[in-house]
Amino acid sequence: CIRDRVRGDYMATLQQLLSYLEAGYTLQNVRGEILRPLHSTIFEHWKPSRWGSGFDADKCNLADVRRMGSIWDWGVVFVSNDGKTPYCLTGIDEIEAAIAKGVARAVYGNLPE
Repeated sequence: CIRDRVRGDYMATLQQLLSYLEAGYTLQNVRGEILRPLHSTIFEHWKPSRWGSGFDADKCNLADVRRMGSIWDWGVVFVSNDGKTPYCLTGIDEIEAAIAKGVARAVYGNLPE
């Protein structure tokens, strides 16, 4: 993720984080792939380009995301207190604690919401 804050060995899978994506949170995996909500049922999936430089974006719906097979660890992207530094939490307990504290979520990895 952008800057991992991982405590312990547990890292979430994409399937475990779908409810956060549906709730409007941006997800990112350890390879840098990003899933971000565009509308309530449409998402954008940024993944490494087939040509090896940069990223390609595809629009998808929740059914498409559910079918994605990912072997990588995923997390939810939040923003630091100063609103400048996006970071990724990968443990469900940490994600829930951040939401309960009202930590700002990131939109597309860099804008606080």
